[in-house]
Amino acid sequence: MEKKQKILFTALKLFATEGVAATSTKKIALEAGVSEGLIFKHFISKSSLLADILTMADEKCRALFIGVFQEEDPIRVIQKVIEVPFNVPVTDYHFWRLELILKWQENFNDPEKTRPIKEKLRRAFYELNYEDPEMEAGFIYQTMEATISEILKGNVKNLDTLKWFLTKKYGPQKSA
Repeated sequence: MEKKQKILFTALKLFATEGVAATSTKKIALEAGVSEGLIFKHFISKSSLLADILTMADEKCRALFIGVFQEEDPIRVIQKVIEVPFNVPVTDYHFWRLELILKWQENFNDPEKTRPIKEKLRRAFYELNYEDPEMEAGFIYQTMEATISEILKGNVKNLDTLKWFLTKKYGPQKSA
């Protein structure tokens, strides 16, 4: 693995498991097996290292949601959103852990990042004549966020059963 990539993935792992503030560039260098100077050769600062990681995370997130945005059928939109947490590759878990951790930090929380997906859900529930499309969209979004959180913590013992339960709940027979 190229040293820059090794630095990025080591920083990602440490940021996701120990927190950004608690992770020094010295610790990243030690874990990556590089000099601290090499980190600063590739990245201006720890903040720019984090920014590069977050750019990669955003690309991975967009890739997971692309099918949702391409879907026109409202029931399939809802089901595809429900499926997203179950489609996260294990190799990307650190990206998602970091995203969830940073949502709790004021300077990183950006509600605009989630607006397009919530709007796509709201439109789907509106097209299906749900009484309160906004509340339904918020409920599904929050449920999916909680689901990925529980998956990342290893608290979901049977992913297939949970996925089946959630997709059944909002399947074709459930328009309100």
